[in-house]
Amino acid sequence: DDRPWTPRAPRKSVGAQISWGVRFDDADQARNFCAQLTREAVGRLQGLRSCGRSLGVKVWKRREDAPKVTTHVGHGPCDVISRSAQLLVAVDGIRDACEAAVRLFDAIGVCPTDVRGVGVHISSLEPATIPCTKPPPGVVARPLAAAASVRVVLHLDC
Repeated sequence: DDRPWTPRAPRKSVGAQISWGVRFDDADQARNFCAQLTREAVGRLQGLRSCGRSLGVKVWKRREDAPKVTTHVGHGPCDVISRSAQLLVAVDGIRDACEAAVRLFDAIGVCPTDVRGVGVHISSLEPATIPCTKPPPGVVARPLAAAASVRVVLHLDC
């Protein structure tokens, strides 16, 4: 092979998600699961020696017309709902990331018994050599609760 070797392009995002066999009895279980996925995503982020400015949470919610099955396999017919926030301080610490992810999870407002999957994604990655505490150019300082968020519902026929 005489083609020149080119290295991989830098990653633009990192995350963790599970959408198979997820079932919760109460809100605390769901929040703890979201926090565990966030810890995994931040661990991957730290492994890349990066920090990120955008945090997104995705939830697979049992569709209204889906049968209530008692098995814990798969996820069945779901709506996928996501929320994201542009963060003033880049995500590079587990505590801040977990708090932000759980707030976004709660903002989605899904009943914990209807959750069939959760994903946490960090994007707008920057090398950790750049101070991760300054807001990006053009961003006005405001609290996370007022940060822009987007809700998207996708219908999946599984």
